[in-house]
Amino acid sequence: MAATRAKHHVSILHALDVSDSIVPQLFDADALAGKNSSVTVVDGATLPTARSYKAPEIAASTHAPGTATMPEAVIQTYRRTSFTGITDKQKGDSSHAHMETQSGGEEGERIFSRVTGYAAASVEFGVPAMPLARIPGGTHIGKILHSVYELIDPAHPDLHEHVHAVVKRFVTGDLYTTHGASIVDGVVLSLTTPLGSRLSDVTLQALGVPHRAAEMSFEMSLAHLRSGVTVQHVGKLLQRVLPADDLLMPYAHTLSHHSFNIPLAGLINGSIDALLRVSINGSDQFFISDYKSNRLDREGDDLLINAYSQDRMLVEMEHHHYPLQALIYGAAIYRFLRWRAPHLDANAAIGGFAYMFIRGMTGPETPADESGRRNGVLTWSPPVGFWSQLSDLFAGKIS
Repeated sequence: MAATRAKHHVSILHALDVSDSIVPQLFDADALAGKNSSVTVVDGATLPTARSYKAPEIAASTHAPGTATMPEAVIQTYRRTSFTGITDKQKGDSSHAHMETQSGGEEGERIFSRVTGYAAASVEFGVPAMPLARIPGGTHIGKILHSVYELIDPAHPDLHEHVHAVVKRFVTGDLYTTHGASIVDGVVLSLTTPLGSRLSDVTLQALGVPHRAAEMSFEMSLAHLRSGVTVQHVGKLLQRVLPADDLLMPYAHTLSHHSFNIPLAGLINGSIDALLRVSINGSDQFFISDYKSNRLDREGDDLLINAYSQDRMLVEMEHHHYPLQALIYGAAIYRFLRWRAPHLDANAAIGGFAYMFIRGMTGPETPADESGRRNGVLTWSPPVGFWSQLSDLFAGKIS
C-alpha cells in the first residue's frame, strides 16, 4: 500500500535514546544534502527580501490630444456598374417605373399600366403550334433557357434530337416531366423562325454556330466622374439624332427623365447573349441579340400569338429598359470592332439589335406585319454614325 493514500495513518516511532538510533541522521540537514552534493541547505529566515517594483511618477499632461487633418476632401472619381446596377438605381429613385410610354404623344398623356393576369386557358394560339406559350415563367426558367440557347448548334442535322439532349442537361425533375417536351419543341420552332425586318427570312438555324458569338462578356471604360455624363445624356442623344417616328423616340423621352440622372463613369460590364453576323446586301452586319422568355399574354387577349406583336414587345422592352441595355452592348461592340478590326467601318458594321421573345417565335408560320416584322422578334437599326457618337458620349464628350 502506498503511504500517501488518505485512508492510512502513518506514524514514525523512534527511541527516546537516540544514541543508537538512525532516525535523527535521516532528518539531519547535512545528511539530506549528501556529502558529495553541491546543494546547500539554508535557513529560510536568512534569505534576502525580494525588491518590490515602484512605478515612476509621471505628471499628467494638460495639452489636448492632436488630430490628423486631411489635405483635401476625398472626391470619388471612379465607380463600377452594369446595366442592372443602373436600372436598380433608377427604380429606387423613380415612381414611374410602370409607365407605358406608348400610350400618348406627350409626357403628360402617358398612363400607368399594371399586369392583372395572363390570358385564359381557353384562348387559342392563333398559329399551328405554340409550345412555349404556357410553360412557367420567372428568373429560373429564363436562366435555364439561356443555358440551352448558349450550347445548342442551331444547324445540327438532327436538330430535334440535339435540342432534346441539351434540354435534358438543364431541365430536370417535375419541370422536365411536365414541360420537357414543350420546351424542346418550342426551342426548335424558335430556331426555324424567320427573324424578319432587315434580317428578312434569315433564321438562327441558317446562321448556325459560325455566325453566332455566344455569351460575349465585356468590361468597357467610361468617362471620369467629373465629366458629368449621366444616363440622361443618352436619352438626349437619341432625341437629337433619331427621326420623330423612330421606334425608340418615345423611350428617348423616358431616358431624359430626371430619374435617370445616374452617373456613367469608371467601368461598366455586361454579357451579350449572342452577337449575330448576317449578310445583308452583300456586306456583313452584326446584330446584338438577347433571348427573352418573358410571358406577354394578358387578360382579354383574343389570340396568344398577338401578345408578341411589335407594340406589345416594345412596351415590355421599355418597361424593363431593354433598349438601354442594347445601346450599352452596341457601344461595347463598336469599341471592340474599332480596336480588333480597324479595317471595318464599325459604325456601318453594327446593324442594330434583334431581341427575341422566344415564346412568340413559332417557326415559319410566325405572323408578320405589313413591314415584314415578325411576332416574337423586335429589331431596331440606328441612324448613320450613331455608335461612334454614343461611344464618344461614354468617353465624356457631351455635346
